[in-house]
Amino acid sequence: MAASLVFVVAVSVADWLVGPNVSLVIFYVLPVIAATWLGRIRTGVILAVLVTVVGGSIAAADPGTATDVVWLWNAAIPFAFYLLVVWLVAGQRTLLEIESRRATTDPLTGALTRRAFYEQADIDLDRARREHRPVAFIYLDVDGLKVVNDTIGHAAGDELLVRFAVVTRSAKRSSDQFGRLGGDEFALLLVGADLTEATAVAERVLDRLRHAPGLESSASVGVVACPKTPGQLDGLVRLADQLMYLAKRSGGSVVRAIEYDPQPAIDLRPAGDRARPAADRHQPAAGRHQPGGDSSTAST
Repeated sequence: MAASLVFVVAVSVADWLVGPNVSLVIFYVLPVIAATWLGRIRTGVILAVLVTVVGGSIAAADPGTATDVVWLWNAAIPFAFYLLVVWLVAGQRTLLEIESRRATTDPLTGALTRRAFYEQADIDLDRARREHRPVAFIYLDVDGLKVVNDTIGHAAGDELLVRFAVVTRSAKRSSDQFGRLGGDEFALLLVGADLTEATAVAERVLDRLRHAPGLESSASVGVVACPKTPGQLDGLVRLADQLMYLAKRSGGSVVRAIEYDPQPAIDLRPAGDRARPAADRHQPAAGRHQPGGDSSTAST
């Protein structure tokens, strides 16, 4: 809005200098477009009224040969043009937002789509890596969805998925990413959470599923927590997927959790040095030359 106001002032000065015989309507419409795109319809209408008043005031101060009727017409037509631009720009912005939501949000559950989840996960991992924060990944599989679809119907299965998504969203932290990876498979990415915190989130999901109204449901959950941010998410996903299947083979409604260090500290010292006691590491090894010692012994 501030930039638009500055631009309107600059255009109005130019409008006054060029006189009534040259129209600068095309320049007045630029801040209206910007205000509508960034601030929505209300802001665009406010800018449209403002530039109409400014342009009309300049025309009234220096009408040239125009009569009162012509002056009024010249003021009304630009205002109608500005409002048309506001309507078109706002409509285009709405269509863009709808398409963006369709591309990034699962239409049934409201969770992120698989592609959007992994794209956001890459962003979160980069930030966690810069801040040296732990990361946890939770893989969730809805128990019994196929049975519900086959016995009650797909409408009931959809209701079960929607209920699961609502419960999971209420149990997770506000900063956690929640996505649908497949038909009955979902995932959570927790930045800054250790194994205890991630397991607590998973257990909270199961507890709320047990007590939520509607179709009885549960989930099999695999949790992997990393004290150091991994370079990629693939390893965490595979490990959490395996843990989830272990939970499912155990009968479901179970959390299997593990802590995994993707960047373990590696001791690069020679094997002989690693085997020596810590107290001896600063002592010279036998057979090495020592200041003031027997050189023949050292050479031997």
